[in-house]
Amino acid sequence: MTLCLERRRMHAALVPLAVFAIGLIGPPVVHAQGLIHELPPDGTSVRFHIAVTQKSGDGQSNNVAAELVVSSVGVAKTDAGAVRWIELSLRLPDATHLLKLAIPEKHFGKSEDPFAHIRRAWLKRDDGEAEQVEPERARRAVAVFLVPHFEGLAGDKSETIDTKLGKLDCTIREGKAAATIDNTTIESTSKFWLNSKAPLGWAQLELRRKTTRGGEFVRESTSRFTIAEVKEKAVSELPDRQ
Repeated sequence: MTLCLERRRMHAALVPLAVFAIGLIGPPVVHAQGLIHELPPDGTSVRFHIAVTQKSGDGQSNNVAAELVVSSVGVAKTDAGAVRWIELSLRLPDATHLLKLAIPEKHFGKSEDPFAHIRRAWLKRDDGEAEQVEPERARRAVAVFLVPHFEGLAGDKSETIDTKLGKLDCTIREGKAAATIDNTTIESTSKFWLNSKAPLGWAQLELRRKTTRGGEFVRESTSRFTIAEVKEKAVSELPDRQ
């Protein structure tokens, strides 16, 4: 299935989603600036609840609830250095999508976009078989349908928020990003609540997106990501294909 066909199939459900130290002193160290700001220890799994409010071009609005799980499910040693296996599970009311990605650990830092360096990738939809997909297809799935990479995050406001891990003192940083596939453009603005002790470097995310097609307004949405659960000893839901 081509990326274009997959986009049409998943468009309505996925576009709206497109994802801790108490007493923190000073801003946290931020490495990447997207879905994974800081690489967690292998075996870490973070489950996010996503609440989405969407308004379409015809004036209709609706709310959608979803769940995203980001897990580190293995490390492969290569001559070029360690490669981390990252597994993403997106669960919607009527669909489940799994991505398993091999990314060199050296690209999780210095404000790089680690998902621009995918070496290998597998995709599984619902009860179907896992299929190997091109790295570029997997990268676009993350950037367009989940959380894009933001080239620059700015801001120094702070806020203490209640989370499943307790009250966390966070620095708030904001950024903008845009992605285009075919004649569809998605403009994103983000507000991250950052804390370097959070498993991925952030404790909460507000993601606003505006979608246009051929210059015409299609929809806009606001997605709020909050941590629902953190686990250790994560196990892959996809078979190993080293």
